[in-house]
Amino acid sequence: MKKPNAANVSSFENKFFVLLLLVVSLGFLWVLSPFYGAVFWGAVFAIVFAPLHARLLRVMPTRRTLTATLALLFILLLVIFPLGLLSALLVQESGVVFQRLQTGELNFSLYFQQIYEALPGWVTGLLGRFGLTDMALVQERIAVSLTQGSQFFA
Repeated sequence: MKKPNAANVSSFENKFFVLLLLVVSLGFLWVLSPFYGAVFWGAVFAIVFAPLHARLLRVMPTRRTLTATLALLFILLLVIFPLGLLSALLVQESGVVFQRLQTGELNFSLYFQQIYEALPGWVTGLLGRFGLTDMALVQERIAVSLTQGSQFFA
């Protein structure tokens, strides 16, 4: 019986190790797939606020947990809470706009007609070249787009 060549065994072990590493890495990515957004934003905040944490560590070198907590509170108070509040207000206002569109209280066709009438002659000529002189059709397209956009937020 032949003895296995040390180079062949080493090559086989390396290939098997790389394959195993690839399979485990793909499994890890699959497990983390629901959390990609959170991991991404966590990495962004970690990179952006690393200088703050480093400065706090220079001020309090023996209090690592306290500096990390202060940096986290800083991120929460100056980024996360205002962004959440702004998002909630945006959703609320888009719902109000959607309701006003549905009830007819907000009439974009009237606004578009007033804008079209106020345009200079050279602009209306340019719109005519592009076939945008039928304001009723343009208004309908824009109104449909705005309604669909507001439904997305509502």
